[in-house]
Amino acid sequence: MRIRFLVAAAAAAIVVGMMPSPAFAADGSGGSSIISATLTSNTIGSRSVSLVTTPAMTSALNSSTLSTGYTVTVLEAARTGTNPWKAQVSVNQLTSTLTPGTPIPVASLNLAPGAMTLTTAGTGSDAPGVGGAFVGSTADPTVSDAQDLWTNTGQLPGSIYTGTHTGAGTLTLTPPNATKLGVYTGTFTVTLFQ
Repeated sequence: MRIRFLVAAAAAAIVVGMMPSPAFAADGSGGSSIISATLTSNTIGSRSVSLVTTPAMTSALNSSTLSTGYTVTVLEAARTGTNPWKAQVSVNQLTSTLTPGTPIPVASLNLAPGAMTLTTAGTGSDAPGVGGAFVGSTADPTVSDAQDLWTNTGQLPGSIYTGTHTGAGTLTLTPPNATKLGVYTGTFTVTLFQ
């Protein structure tokens, strides 16, 4: 029934468009035209990681661990809803160019997801991940399997969302015995599973 209505309206619009009209019409009731827009799932808007911070870790006297806070922000801009979607993180082993030797394995890093902040109400519900020690991937043990930073649930696939999701937590390093002193670096890679 709806298709017939649109066809009839389109035909009427064509007829009106072809009719000659006076250049200066003093009286009239106005006119209208049909606007048609089809929005399909996952074709509009964006959801992207906009900020990842992991300050440097520095060892302290009489401590066997090093810790730092992290912050991850995901922006949604007029994004079609996805239920659920996740922010995940993986790390790679830590290596040193100053003191060549054995790298620090991914299992020495531990994730503790913390507080979640939503800046816009109604953009779903964010629940922090479980956390724990990273595990080396079976395909490449120098890179960890991904861990959930948080999972968002409650978005409707037929709705549009704009908002900011921010997760904060702690990353802890426990170097293995006999690790050489030096500056070690690695990556903290955040991806979206949507």
